[in-house]
Amino acid sequence: MQKKVSLPRFYTGILFLILSLCPLAGCQSAEPSPDQTVAIVGDLKISRQELINEFALFETTYKDASKVVGTGGNYDAAQVRDSILNSMIRLKMEDYQLRRLGYDSLDASGEALVQARYDTYREQVEHYCYSLAAEWGERYTNFETEPFIQALLVSLGTENGWDDVKSPEDYWKRLEEETRLQVAKELMQQDMTKDIAADREQVEALYTQVLNSNQTRLAKGIDQYKLMDDYYIQQGGEPPLLAPEGYRRVRYIYCAEETKIQEAFAALEGGNPFGEVMAAYT
Repeated sequence: MQKKVSLPRFYTGILFLILSLCPLAGCQSAEPSPDQTVAIVGDLKISRQELINEFALFETTYKDASKVVGTGGNYDAAQVRDSILNSMIRLKMEDYQLRRLGYDSLDASGEALVQARYDTYREQVEHYCYSLAAEWGERYTNFETEPFIQALLVSLGTENGWDDVKSPEDYWKRLEEETRLQVAKELMQQDMTKDIAADREQVEALYTQVLNSNQTRLAKGIDQYKLMDDYYIQQGGEPPLLAPEGYRRVRYIYCAEETKIQEAFAALEGGNPFGEVMAAYT
């Protein structure tokens, strides 16, 4: 059986989707092959194994979070699976559009932006490793060759879902690749949306639509809020507009030195966006 999916007109013709309605676990029929393709976007494929891996990551994250906040571990597996697959399809669509429009090859200014951002990210990771090593009482003389640091970088790669990271060299290479992809997507989005404008009425209508959706989901229980929040943390986009009573959404900027804390605070006081300050000083 196939699942029919409605797509925006912009993507018509680039996506061919095949989905078994059988859940990821508990099927009575023969187990499908992990290599089975569940979605195709242009010439990019999503395998059943990739979907299983993402679902397993969600289960681990959700169960760990449930223990911390003391909520139950119940969720709609089919709904979560569909949300995860939709997110994977969206990312593949972005990758497909990057190549179709030529953004997979950046010009000199784009490469300079990639290098500057990569250097910032790398410095942040190194500061994090230094602070964690000090907290754990570790001592080392060479950042690149210290076994503790090597193991930590591989662990960070695993936390990011980078299964191909087996060494510090793999981590830095993947970080550079992800940075280049991030910059390319931003440049593409800027070009595609530079002539798009929305009036106040349209913005308010969209806000009301999202707000009503949040209210409907929260009415079903606190677990629905956790699902929305976990999705935001893992996949990006916009956080839930509402939170259950007693909940507060907090964002942190972790600084390795007190002087950096003061600089970050001054930047926020000066009106700089929180996300930019967090990326620069965390």
